[in-house]
Amino acid sequence: MFTTQKLKDLPVCNVVRFSIKYSILYFEEKMPDNVTLRELEMFNQYFFKDLLELHDWDIQERFYFMPRFVRDLPENGKEILSMNFIMSYLLEAYKPVVDEMDLIR
Repeated sequence: MFTTQKLKDLPVCNVVRFSIKYSILYFEEKMPDNVTLRELEMFNQYFFKDLLELHDWDIQERFYFMPRFVRDLPENGKEILSMNFIMSYLLEAYKPVVDEMDLIR
């Protein structure tokens, strides 16, 4: 999750699921070089509004979610794929859950 405003003094969030306690920590991370705010806006519009149809989902241009697809590099490095590749994959992999012809019958 990315924010456009710096968050201050967030407490640790504890979640219990199936009797296992998880702690969610927040830390600041440098924005990847190959991602722009406009790309994140477009991804959120496509994923949350167009695909999932969460029309009441309102981030108010403060919070953005970005999938982090990475590949391992030599010497323990990682490369984050650009949003261009992520969006291309999502658009190519999209298939309706129900065939339109099945709905006509």
